Amino acid sequence: MNKQLEHEMECMERGTLKYYAKQDKLREKGLFDQTDASNYLLRKAIDNVAEVLQGMSDQRTRGRAGKYRGILKRAAQTVNSSGEIIEDWHAVAFIGIQAVLQSQGPEGKNKLLQVANTIATRLEADLKFKLFEAAHPAYFNAVIKSFEEQAVTQYQHKHRVLTLAFNRFEMNWEDWCNITKFQIGIRVVHAVLEVLSDVFFTNLVYSRGKTHRVIDTSVAGDEWLAEVERNRGAISPLFEPCIEKPVDWEIGRDGNIKGGYHHPRMQ
Repeated sequence: MNKQLEHEMECMERGTLKYYAKQDKLREKGLFDQTDASNYLLRKAIDNVAEVLQGMSDQRTRGRAGKYRGILKRAAQTVNSSGEIIEDWHAVAFIGIQAVLQSQGPEGKNKLLQVANTIATRLEADLKFKLFEAAHPAYFNAVIKSFEEQAVTQYQHKHRVLTLAFNRFEMNWEDWCNITKFQIGIRVVHAVLEVLSDVFFTNLVYSRGKTHRVIDTSVAGDEWLAEVERNRGAISPLFEPCIEKPVDWEIGRDGNIKGGYHHPRMQ
């Protein structure tokens, strides 16, 4: 085995360990939703969750159920590039899946009531900001541009700034009450859990004299997420310079370009 091949195998091992350490650090910080496995799960599920939500909103119901269905339907509305009002259920699905993933961080964040409230709070804020954009497009765009120029990415900061601007213009808005928030949020949670029933489930736990319903990951779900991470780690080497002459570049029979590094995995 030549020195270059040994060097590449070491790069693969070091890269894999570095990748695992990064994923572990995200979990330790409570950023479960930012791990690669969670991002993969979100991309895999978002179409189906959006479809379930749309089907749920299309059901004809009366009374309070119909009222909450209408509010959820309104929260999904947005304006496309042609100025038409459309329903973007993928945006609602994204918020729902992300909230469920975020709940798997520090202990206590996975309470069903808390997750539902988080989702509804995000949906209500997004709806308010859409109305604000429609009423004051120039000011809204200026705020968004300032976020980009300052490289602001934290949602909490954006939410705080936009909320202050919304209140400054005295926009006509009646805040959702706690019951409305729960009814809206729980519908989104149910859609997420329906699609990802092999990964998440609800469970009853007893804590501090009270019984709470929480969202947990199943054993099969944990194994699946770990497998995704193992596979990603195996293809995350450190791409360091060669210490011997690189392999000549060529197009293989499968049409893929090969060369440079010596080991097939590195190529």
